[in-house]
Amino acid sequence: MELNPEFLVNVLPRLEWKAVRSLGDELGLPTLPEQPPNPEDLMEKDGNNEPTQTLKDLHALLVETSVANGKLVCGHCGHEYAVKEGIANFLLPSHLV
Repeated sequence: MELNPEFLVNVLPRLEWKAVRSLGDELGLPTLPEQPPNPEDLMEKDGNNEPTQTLKDLHALLVETSVANGKLVCGHCGHEYAVKEGIANFLLPSHLV
């Protein structure tokens, strides 16, 4: 998928940065900075309008990474949602409805 800086800049304020960094570390992806980058720091300042390595790493983590099989765990209630072949099942069992 093509790198879309505008998309990533718009998503950046909505991210829980500590969780994004933790996920990147768990997946063995390059380490992201301690603090979320400022949108203006995501493009090289040399005038070429080239993306920085941080922007490329964010793209790899947020756009090119997917869960094939596993589970997603709700941070509020701890319920586990199964992921099979890249599709998450967010339907609650009848005893939880």
